[in-house]
Amino acid sequence: MNNSRRGTASLIAIIIILMVLLGFCINSKVSSDNKAEAIQDRIDKTFVYQLGEAASSFGRDLSNDDNSDYENCVASVAAASSVANLSSYEDDNDLIDLALDSLYRAMLNSDKKENVIHNAVTIREIFVKLNVNPADTEATSELSKVIDSL
Repeated sequence: MNNSRRGTASLIAIIIILMVLLGFCINSKVSSDNKAEAIQDRIDKTFVYQLGEAASSFGRDLSNDDNSDYENCVASVAAASSVANLSSYEDDNDLIDLALDSLYRAMLNSDKKENVIHNAVTIREIFVKLNVNPADTEATSELSKVIDSL
């Protein structure tokens, strides 16, 4: 009978240890999920910020002699483009990363620079819409049409 008590006590000890380990695993999973949500939130906020920076950049004098405002605008669009793919807004607005990348590439093309500058007000209005709602597929479609016309 003594052996069965030891066996039962050992079994209970093993069950308690397994329950403690399970608790740690569950806590770790919850903590990991919270970290992932926090990272995604930061990415989304960075994306929205970069859209705002691009909108602001398109409001400047892009045709000035030293070219610095145009280069800053290109950098803002590049930053927004680089974060778009990682943002959760990409789930609802699937083409936003492609549109931003296309605009960035068009802005780098010296043959299209004057057309970009000429359309800066329109592009700025679209970026303002996207800054308010990055999931706006209509605004992304408008941006794609402007890019196609450059």
